[in-house]
Amino acid sequence: MTLIELTVLLGAFLGGVTGAVWGFGSGLGWAAAGLVGGIVLGPIALALLFALMLLIVEVPLALLRGLWGRRPPERP
Repeated sequence: MTLIELTVLLGAFLGGVTGAVWGFGSGLGWAAAGLVGGIVLGPIALALLFALMLLIVEVPLALLRGLWGRRPPERP
């Protein structure tokens, strides 16, 4: 299982549970709609969150590595 499948499954689970719990207060129809909506939109939201995390963490590190340049090899 790769990271993509894990993201989709985790997003579907978390989104489905969240949608069902929030919708349950308004009735069973809204709970079912929240469950289905969470299964569809949960993985998309989680993937966007992962992309944002990579953007915040990895891009500045790559820029700093580019500014530092390569270090000369050590001599014995």
